[in-house]
Amino acid sequence: MERLTALDAGFLEAEDSDPHVSMAIGAVAVVDGPVPDDESLGATLAQRILSTPRCSQVLQTSPFELAAAHWVDDDHLDPGDHLHRASLPRPGDDEMLYRLVADIMACRLDRDRPLWECWIIEGLEQDRWALLMKVHPCLADGIAATRILSGLCDGDKPATSANRREATNTAGRGTVCLPSLNPMAWIGGVWNLSVAATGAAKRAMRGMLEIAGALILPSAETSLNGSITGMRRYTSVSVPLDDIERVCREFEVTVNDVALAAITDSFRTVVVGRDNRVSMMLPHLPDEHSDAVEQLRAVHNRLSAAKGSGRRHARNAFVVAANTVPFMLPGPRQRLRILGQEVTRLMPIAPIALSLRTGIAMLSYADELVFGITADYDAAPDIDELAEGIEKAVSRLVTISKAPRRFNGSATLSLLSS
Repeated sequence: MERLTALDAGFLEAEDSDPHVSMAIGAVAVVDGPVPDDESLGATLAQRILSTPRCSQVLQTSPFELAAAHWVDDDHLDPGDHLHRASLPRPGDDEMLYRLVADIMACRLDRDRPLWECWIIEGLEQDRWALLMKVHPCLADGIAATRILSGLCDGDKPATSANRREATNTAGRGTVCLPSLNPMAWIGGVWNLSVAATGAAKRAMRGMLEIAGALILPSAETSLNGSITGMRRYTSVSVPLDDIERVCREFEVTVNDVALAAITDSFRTVVVGRDNRVSMMLPHLPDEHSDAVEQLRAVHNRLSAAKGSGRRHARNAFVVAANTVPFMLPGPRQRLRILGQEVTRLMPIAPIALSLRTGIAMLSYADELVFGITADYDAAPDIDELAEGIEKAVSRLVTISKAPRRFNGSATLSLLSS
C-alpha cells in the first residue's frame, strides 16, 4: 500500500482551503487534420493513459483522517468517465479555445475517481482539433500534464535539447550514466520513474508552494494577489527559441534569465496600467527597472546569487525559485504526432491558488518557447496584454542584441557584473 506523501497531501489541503481553487495542472496539444473516429481515438487514448498504473488508482482516506491517504486500485474504473468531448462553434479560433480551456481547468477533479481527465476538442479553424490533458499534481508525484501528454503521442521518446546535452555530457565517460534531466522522458515506458526524476518533480512542486507563500505581500489585496473567484482566464504566447538563444549568446545569460526578464517587463507594464504605479507585489523580480537590458542584468545577477547562496538566504523566494523550480520545461525539439497527425502547438497550463491570481507556465516545443498564462477571471481582464507584453519584451531584447555595441575606451559591457 502506497501512502500519499506529505507534499502531495499539501496539494489537497491547498485545494480544500478555498472552494474556488482547483489545483489541476494541464497541457493542450493542437493537432493538424480532422478528428480521428471515436472508436480508434478513444481506444488509443485509454490504452496509453492506463498503461500508467497511477491513472487507474484512487485515493482512499481513513476515517477522521487519522492516517495518511493511500492509493488503491479502482475496481470500477471506466475510461469513458474520464474521456470527454467538446466542440467549438466552427470555425473555432484561439480565443474560443482558451475560453473553453479556462472553464475546464476551473472545475475540480472528482476525488472518487482517478485524478485525471482527457478532453477531445473539435471545431478548431484550419481543420484542426485539440487534446487537453488535465491531472491533479499529487498524481505520480507531481509529474506535469505536459509529460503525460507526450506519452499519448506516437513513436519513441522525442529528441530534446536536454537529452542531447546529456548525451554530450556522458560521451567518453565509459560506463558512467547520468540520470535524464529531460522531463519529457520521466514517463519512461509506464512511468518507471528514476529516483532522481521523482525527486526533481517533488522539489519543483514544493518550490511552487513555497514561492506562492513568499512572493506575495499579504498586507494589501491587489490585482496580483488576494481572493480568487471560481472562474478563470487562459491565454498563451510563444516566441522563437532562436531569438531567445541569440539574446543568451549576446549577453551571456540563460534561457530562464531571458524568459523571466520578459515576464518581469510585461508584469511591470500591466501593473502600471492598472494601478498607475509600479507594484511591489513582485519584490524578488526587478520590476523597478524600466530599461530592458537593466532588467535582464538584474534577473541574471539575482538568479546567479541565489544559486550560490545556499540556505543562508532560505527565506528569499528567489533562492527557492533558483534552487527548486525548473522554470522552463525542456520539451521536444521535433514535432510530436498523435495517431499519425502532427501536433502543431503544445501549451502548458498552471493553476492559481494560495492568493496568487496569475500563474505562468513555460515549455519549449519544437522551435518555440511557449508561455501558458492562467489568471482569475475578475482580476485579469487584460490577460492578453500580459501575453503580448512578454512577446514584445523578447522582441526588444532581440533588437538590442542586433544593434552595434558602443564601448568607451577598453571598457566592456558585461551582464555578469554585479
